[in-house]
Formats: sequence, structure tokens, C-alpha cells
Amino acid sequence: MSRLFIASLVVVCLLGASHVSWAQTVSAGFKAGVTAARLPGVTDAVEDAVGVAVDEESRWGGTGGVFVTWRLNDLVAFQPEVLYAVKGTTLVGGAGASSYSLAFDTRYLDIPLLFRLGRPSQRLYVLAGPYVGFRLDGEAREVVGAVTETQDVADQIKRVDAGIAFGVGSTFDRFLLEVRWTEGLRDVESADRFGTAVRHRVLAVLAGFRF
Repeated sequence: MSRLFIASLVVVCLLGASHVSWAQTVSAGFKAGVTAARLPGVTDAVEDAVGVAVDEESRWGGTGGVFVTWRLNDLVAFQPEVLYAVKGTTLVGGAGASSYSLAFDTRYLDIPLLFRLGRPSQRLYVLAGPYVGFRLDGEAREVVGAVTETQDVADQIKRVDAGIAFGVGSTFDRFLLEVRWTEGLRDVESADRFGTAVRHRVLAVLAGFRF
């Protein structure tokens, strides 16, 4: 009877140690924030189409989702994420009756596959890695003088985007704050009407909580 009790105790201790080890290795959480997006390559094409010189401004939007951090060693961790992200651009030009603006929004489900560099005992860390994005929908709001037109442009955007992401972050107990840059490496314009590569570029500031 005592041997059975001792064997059972050993099994319980091993399972407990395994659970503690797993909890120390893998963690998860959520994050959300604001984005400032641009779409280099569109400006010249729009100027040619409307006959008005335009300037590109950042298109403000939002992003948010979940992440899992799997620590590979004391310095490096693998951090896959699933994020909803708003991308696009804003173009403005002209004045008065000839004023022109185009607000272009595309919504994506982004999956960054990041490597996180930083020791658990340190607050600061660095993130870098590739991402793949799946286009959910797209919309353009064009204003010419006093006339506004909104149209669905999802079919003009390729379904899959890809690029790289990198940034820096800091932890405060279970809370975190990040600044991240994503650079699209794929021409996302489906019809190749612009004669130049159109790629997403997004700056994001995020706050999150780790369980």
C-alpha cells in the first residue's frame, strides 16, 4: 500500500513539474491599438486619372487580436499572432470646387510569425519576422468638389498580402506596449492598372495584456 502511495505521489509531482515548466515556456495574451497606414505607388496613378496633384496622408485605423509566446531559450521566443488590421491611404489635392480626396480602406486578417529577442528578466524586447495577410474587404470613398462616391474595391485588391514586420516593446508586469512597423513586399493591386507596385506600409502602436 505504501509503495502504491509513493508511486502515485511521484506521478503527481512529475505532472505538476511538467505543468509548471509548460507555464513558464508558453504564454498568451491579446493586444490592440491604432494604425497609420500608407499605400506607396498610388499617388502618381491617381494624379494621372483625375488631373489634380495630390498629396498622400496617413490613413488612421485600428488593429487588434491575440498572440502566443513560446520561449525557445532564455533570449529568444517565437511569437505567432492573429490580428485584424485596417490598411489603406488618404489622398488629398486641389481646392474649392476642384478639391479632391480619396480615402482608401482595406481590412485584413494578418498572421505575423515573429521572433522575440529579450530575456524574461528584462522589460525591453525586439520583434521581427514575416507576416501573411488575408484580405477581408476593401472600400474607397472619393470626394470631388461636393460630390461623394463610395464603392467596393475588394475585387481590385489581391486576396493575399505578405511582408515583414519589426518593432520594439516593453513589459510592465503582465501589461505590454509596442511600436511596430510592417512593410508589404507584395504588389496588392490585382489588375496592374497603375504601372507601379502598390504595397502596404503600416505603423502601429499597440497595448496588450499577457495571461
